[in-house]
Amino acid sequence: MQDNKVKSSLRGTNDLKAARKTRTVVSIAHPPHDPNLTLLDYFPALIWRANTEAKCDYFNRSWLEFTGRRLEQEKGDGWARGVHPEDLKGCLSHFRKAFNARQPFVMEYRLRRADGAYRWILDCGRPIKDPTGQFTGYIGSCFDITERKQAEASLDLFRALVDKSSDGLEVIDPQTGRFLDVNETTCQRLGYQREELLTMRVPDIEAEAGILRSGVKRSKKYARPAPKPSKAGTGGKTVRPFRSRSASGTSGWTGTT
Repeated sequence: MQDNKVKSSLRGTNDLKAARKTRTVVSIAHPPHDPNLTLLDYFPALIWRANTEAKCDYFNRSWLEFTGRRLEQEKGDGWARGVHPEDLKGCLSHFRKAFNARQPFVMEYRLRRADGAYRWILDCGRPIKDPTGQFTGYIGSCFDITERKQAEASLDLFRALVDKSSDGLEVIDPQTGRFLDVNETTCQRLGYQREELLTMRVPDIEAEAGILRSGVKRSKKYARPAPKPSKAGTGGKTVRPFRSRSASGTSGWTGTT
């Protein structure tokens, strides 16, 4: 009889311990409901949140779908595993510097997508405070800007090709005659720095007041005929020549689109 009571008591103790463990697991698996986080889960942007120790404790559904990783994998500093190795050091340094100063930040880095491809991300973070003004961490939103970065790279390549052209090329505002862009050859021929030319207008460097860009009227004083308009190496845009005076005072023909 005594043995049965002991066994019954042990069973009761074990059941109580098991119940406590079960309650603990449920508590961890199901944190208190936060309506704000539920709302952020439906945002198309990639959203993250960091606590007061600069450790991330939340990523929305868009982020997790983008990276193809679980929340548990991304928490803390786990998200940094997806940052491109070439960008990681700068990314973390920028984040920590802003975090320590409690300042908003904007940075760009490459983040690995679920399919293994790296995509350029624009990450904007801001400090957050509770209703009493107490600092509670950071929240940030990220946007895929890969197409923009690719367009910028294409423009850089186009700029390099234009600058290597032996023809002087300019883009000029038809309303004001102001230089909007010039290539290196034009700078060399006219004797101005690019920054200087972009503050000037065509009339500022014309050799003759009667030589205008529109319906080019050339002075009879010039014995040598003007070069013919050309489309070579300009992406189909017509380059129209006009005579100009360089910073040193010499005159010559140059062209504009």
